[in-house]
Amino acid sequence: MHILCRIMKRMRRIGGLAALTALVWLAVAGCSAEVHGETADAQAPAETRPRAIETMEVVEGRLGGEVRVSGLVSGTREADVIAETQGRILSVTFDLGQSVSEGDVLVRFDDRTERLAMQQAMEQRDGAALELEALERQADRGTVSRAVLTNARAALRGAEVAYEQALRAYENRTVRAPIDGRIASREAVIREGNFATQGSRVARIVDTTRLRLSGSVGEREVRFLQEGQAALVNVTAWGADRLEARVVAVGAGSDGQTGSFPIAIEWDNCCGDVVRSGMSASAVVSTEDLTQGVLVPTAALRRLGEADYVFVVDNGVARRRNVDVRDRFGPRAVVTNGLSVGEHVAVTAVSRLRDGDAVQATRVGTSEDAL
Repeated sequence: MHILCRIMKRMRRIGGLAALTALVWLAVAGCSAEVHGETADAQAPAETRPRAIETMEVVEGRLGGEVRVSGLVSGTREADVIAETQGRILSVTFDLGQSVSEGDVLVRFDDRTERLAMQQAMEQRDGAALELEALERQADRGTVSRAVLTNARAALRGAEVAYEQALRAYENRTVRAPIDGRIASREAVIREGNFATQGSRVARIVDTTRLRLSGSVGEREVRFLQEGQAALVNVTAWGADRLEARVVAVGAGSDGQTGSFPIAIEWDNCCGDVVRSGMSASAVVSTEDLTQGVLVPTAALRRLGEADYVFVVDNGVARRRNVDVRDRFGPRAVVTNGLSVGEHVAVTAVSRLRDGDAVQATRVGTSEDAL
């Protein structure tokens, strides 16, 4: 009986160990399954979402029509007034915004010394002239040598030069307006009693009876511009009305820093004081129609090596397609191969697109609407 009880206890102990082993095995198997499940989920490819882009419909049309220019307004005549002398300022007779005429006095310096020097030089010149006249009369009688007469003439020329220099120094003590116009700026140092040095800027005068827009265009636009072309200028401060103008100059070369070509547009000022030098303005220059063909926005064009290409969107997929560009003008180009009228090309996010990308396209107009 005792032996039977010991056997039953040993069997129960073995059964408990087996059960515990089974539980541990199940737990390990469950963790392993969970880990494998997470790994599989991590390795599963994420769902690809279509890229949102904008497209334009390809149409047939003509390049050209207009060139847009922006820049700053200035007067056709502007002058920086510079002091050509130095000294203490006796009086200032102008202020900002004041209208002046050519020759009006702006600033007076103390000129007592220069006036005396000018008077002395004038007297010496007159004396040299009288002496030469007397010697010439004597020479007619043969009582004066040619050498003496030559020296007298040289003395007169020297006296005349000295007088001109003294006169200029005296006149420089008064600063005058070089052109008609209005005072655009006045230097702070130009005050009565102040000392001004030679070369000091006194003021800037602007003649606003005729205005100029100075801007620049790119190398593709400059070939279509020439003097005399009509233009419409829009000055923000003036309002919505456009001002009739003309192209008066087109640069023969590009700017060394920007690579753009300078252009000048002028018009008669009918706006009074509303439009002033330094204001921002834009202009549209009318040009003749150029190349005709299938138009594509230049925003859609990309270049790889020697090939131009676009992305054509069809059924939500962007497909890269090579094209032959015949001509460009502003925001549009004419292509001869690779596109057909009615197709849609991507105009945004083009640099990030790849052949075959899924896209969600929004049509924003036709290629004629490209700006």
